[in-house]
Amino acid sequence: MNNPIILLFGATGDLAKKKILPALFTLYRKKQIVNTPILAIGRRNLTKEDYIEEMNLMALEQKDRGAYAFFIRNLYYQAVNIKDKHPASFANELARLDHEYRSDGEKIVYLATSSDLFVP
Repeated sequence: MNNPIILLFGATGDLAKKKILPALFTLYRKKQIVNTPILAIGRRNLTKEDYIEEMNLMALEQKDRGAYAFFIRNLYYQAVNIKDKHPASFANELARLDHEYRSDGEKIVYLATSSDLFVP
């Protein structure tokens, strides 16, 4: 893989805040992933700065300032209305990241969404 895009669905949830994002930061810190975009996807309309604050990501800076700056530079947030069958803004952001990071369409998907979004 070149630089796959990591798609984190359910990015405003407790699991993302407490486990997934700190783990991804650790991978950046240990240089196990480098120049890898992380697209955090949630339902709420937040700016990237709002997302960073809400997820308390500033606390990670204390562990390694350099890794934090690189991690934040490669972190993106996208609000998606999941009832929209073809969200253009999401598709456009994916295309932009694919081009910018030369991911060749490769993605790693983490899906942690509410159970009420699924039918029995």
